[in-house]
Amino acid sequence: MGSSGALLYLPLQNVMIEQPACHVDNVKNTVGAGDALFSSYLHYHLCGFEPVEALRRAQLFAALKIRSAGAAEGFVSAGEIERLISA
Repeated sequence: MGSSGALLYLPLQNVMIEQPACHVDNVKNTVGAGDALFSSYLHYHLCGFEPVEALRRAQLFAALKIRSAGAAEGFVSAGEIERLISA
């Protein structure tokens, strides 16, 4: 959904959850944003986070990634995500 956020379907509850986008300043290139969102969601989900919490972290990860110009740049650590989520 790009700048509109993300949509998460929870099949066991048959619920769709719309999560607003995590906006950051200085967006330079959105190439790889979807891949960053998907891979980080999968990472957090497999680490045991509930789906909505995994998505929140994935959105932040993707938002921070697009502040860099290159497709293989701008990745932050899980520790940085936790620090920012807690702030």
